[in-house]
Amino acid sequence: MSEETPEVVETTETPTPAENTTLTGGKLEAETVETETKEKAPTNPNLEYPEGFDETTYDLATKTVKAEGILEREAALKKDRDNFKKQAQDMRKIISKGKAKETADEYIDAYVPQEGYEDFYNFEDGANPEVKAGFDKLTKVATEQALNVEQHRAVTDLMNELMADAGVFDTRTAEQKEIQQKDWLREENKKLHKDPVEAVRIINQTVDWVQGMNVFSDSEKEVLGKVMDSGAEGVAIINKFRGMFGGRGKDMPTVEVSGSGLSSDLSLATEYNKSSTTQARRIEIMEQRRAAGRRGGLPLVR
Repeated sequence: MSEETPEVVETTETPTPAENTTLTGGKLEAETVETETKEKAPTNPNLEYPEGFDETTYDLATKTVKAEGILEREAALKKDRDNFKKQAQDMRKIISKGKAKETADEYIDAYVPQEGYEDFYNFEDGANPEVKAGFDKLTKVATEQALNVEQHRAVTDLMNELMADAGVFDTRTAEQKEIQQKDWLREENKKLHKDPVEAVRIINQTVDWVQGMNVFSDSEKEVLGKVMDSGAEGVAIINKFRGMFGGRGKDMPTVEVSGSGLSSDLSLATEYNKSSTTQARRIEIMEQRRAAGRRGGLPLVR
């Protein structure tokens, strides 16, 4: 009887690791995987906040304004405004070394015009409107730029001087006006004649001629009077009218006024007709007249 080898049945079962162990022998940490189940709110490009609103002031779901959020926003803006105002005031004080005024009215109250200009800063009943307009503009600039009182006064005083130079202000005293008027009349009379007495005679005869001409109405005579008041040039113009109406000789003195200082045509004609005047001088007289813009011949002198 042959000896049989017992059949060996191999099992290939995979060993199961011990509980709470790993194949490497370490402990298996319990791994918890958190599944995010919370879904994000769907985005809809058609749902936008109105301009100036956000989630604190507007409810997109109901499309209504949040009153409480609006009140909070208003309070925050007011606080910011007050803070900015205080910062601006602090900066004004720093820039102007504490001398800047807060309002335009304060600058106006602090300004005292220099001597001779006081009357121009009387704005009652609408007086001096041109001055007030310029003063208001300067004061506005002073307020915006935080100028101090001294700077505002310096700029305004400069404006006064410029307006005086331009003829807007007349700061002369009554005495100064009288003196300057006399000086002006003296110079104008010299233009009419080197002899003051003869100059006055020319003026008086011109006035008498205008007043005696019935062809002029009273209003026209008044205008002609203003022309003569403008000076020697005005008298010369009226005397040209006299020549057109046939004036002759001493009753109609010829007056030519020139900025060149050339004598009147009456004086030149007298010199020209003298027997002692040389021909060279006569040519010189006519050349001088042409250079001064005078046209025509010399007047007749008896």
